[in-house]
Amino acid sequence: MMKPQDILVLLKLVAMPREWSFNALALELGMSPSEGRCCLLLITPG
Repeated sequence: MMKPQDILVLLKLVAMPREWSFNALALELGMSPSEGRCCLLLITPG
């Protein structure tokens, strides 16, 4: 089940430049890089 932060991560990725990192994503969203990575693992197929 998706959490609100998962949707926030998705929206931020759409708005970020093509080149991004977990550290940059975390800094922009005020979360740890591991939180951002966990969100992406939950929302990506595979």
